[in-house]
Amino acid sequence: MITFGPRNGSDFGERLALLKDIIKKMGAAARKAESKSSGHQGHDVIEWNKVAGSLRAIEVTNKGKGWHVHTHIFALLRDYINRERLSEELMRFSGGECKILDVRKCKNGIIAGMCEVVKYAIKPGQLTKEQTLHVYNEAKGGRMMDPAGILRGVPMGDIDQDDLPKLDGPTRDLIACWLWGDERYHIRELPQEEVLTKAEEARLSCQLLASYNR
Repeated sequence: MITFGPRNGSDFGERLALLKDIIKKMGAAARKAESKSSGHQGHDVIEWNKVAGSLRAIEVTNKGKGWHVHTHIFALLRDYINRERLSEELMRFSGGECKILDVRKCKNGIIAGMCEVVKYAIKPGQLTKEQTLHVYNEAKGGRMMDPAGILRGVPMGDIDQDDLPKLDGPTRDLIACWLWGDERYHIRELPQEEVLTKAEEARLSCQLLASYNR
């Protein structure tokens, strides 16, 4: 599990763009180091070359000290990452703006690590309703969650053909939203006969938003 992000700032859009630029530059540097066409393979190897595949999610908080935009990454490693070197590289890619927040081994295995990252897709963080709307307007249309490396384009069959044990039979669709006031998830089952048209999707979104606001 790897967590990093730029320093807090007053402009959310600028902080988000900076974080995405850091991720882009780091990935480009790693690909260049692995490219045979570079003519000096291995010379510019960075710590991110140790990552075989990853799943990242961006989290946003604002506790009165500016926008804290950071990424949580579940990473499959070829070798252990040197935290100090990775921190130095991030500072270089960001012009001194980015720092390591955490690097640790997944305590409860791969599935737990991936679930920890995926949850940020529906958890708005410690934001007011106004801040949540601002983040939505600034971030819409962009990726807040993204796989990379060997975790990108993983081939999958139909969901009802899953060969995991105890998952035979009909499937269920569940919808979850984070209730900030209660500090818990609200999960409800979507009836199989309910077909979501565009209008129904909008109605469902309003219901979930109302639950979140309460």
